[in-house]
Amino acid sequence: MAFKIDDEMAAFLAALPNASAFIRGAILAQFKMTCALCKGSGVVARGVGEHFAAAIADARSRACDTCGATEPIPADLDATPDADRPRWEQFFHGGPYFCAGCFAAVPACGKCAWRMAADLLAAHHRDAHRK
Repeated sequence: MAFKIDDEMAAFLAALPNASAFIRGAILAQFKMTCALCKGSGVVARGVGEHFAAAIADARSRACDTCGATEPIPADLDATPDADRPRWEQFFHGGPYFCAGCFAAVPACGKCAWRMAADLLAAHHRDAHRK
């Protein structure tokens, strides 16, 4: 992965003892959740990985919060079609999950564009956008 930074940021990162760990931690902090298995390290012990592999494979589908239709969860957000990306991004970032039909039908938050049932919008706006 590569990203552009200014000279000041480059100097800051170069002075760190482990810039990769710092960047990884910053990205995880932005998502506000670390992996329950690896605790944010990006690596799990072989035994832990083998133990949970079957459970993860069995849990690779999700039911729509509105209609209950199930759909496989994509393993990689970048591999999803552009038309499906907003609803999967919402789910991957902790929001409600809707199938394509329901996603188009539920209202969107005016600030972040997350879709959710109308009765949840006021609480979402209060909790996610208070400043």
